[in-house]
Amino acid sequence: MSQEDPIVHVIPNPVLLDKAIAKIQSAMGTLPWIQKSFARAFKRFKIVEGSKVSYPAIFQKWKGDYYTAFPNDRLTGQSFVFVSPSEITEYDTRKIHYIKRNVSIIISFDLEKIDNALEYRFTEKLKEDVIIVLATIGKSSLEINNITDELEDVFGDFSVSEIESVFFKERYGSLKFDCTIFYKNETCDLNVYNP
Repeated sequence: MSQEDPIVHVIPNPVLLDKAIAKIQSAMGTLPWIQKSFARAFKRFKIVEGSKVSYPAIFQKWKGDYYTAFPNDRLTGQSFVFVSPSEITEYDTRKIHYIKRNVSIIISFDLEKIDNALEYRFTEKLKEDVIIVLATIGKSSLEINNITDELEDVFGDFSVSEIESVFFKERYGSLKFDCTIFYKNETCDLNVYNP
């Protein structure tokens, strides 16, 4: 699916879940074949030919719209984080909440653009790259629970019928890392806002 060049936002001074996702975004951004490392994608819906379909959406602040984070044939590779709807919180007497949340790190890529000299599907090499960069976050902050590499499973939380005809081709691939992330509140002070 060809799309305009999407904007990658980095949240300034992130806290809680945003801070944990920022670590993932930063780690994924170190991979030379990831052209766009996005933070969090949200599940959005639209009507296509009378049917309600869902898609991963990344807010585009300056464009005032959402970028559909399905595979993009204009990019070498992209990644984003999709978050489970609930989190588990433990509380201690120092007013600190320890939180864990299940997330999926979803990656799509064009094998020809990464290395057209290789004449085989080198998805396992890319998977190894991701494992290596995620290890830099630390086991106390992120655990990999499962890895999937079939397009239908990688984008299983969304309506894949929109992308099947284009991206079920040998040159395209995708990976999904189901992980548990761990984070905590760092302060008991309220945030200050400027209306």
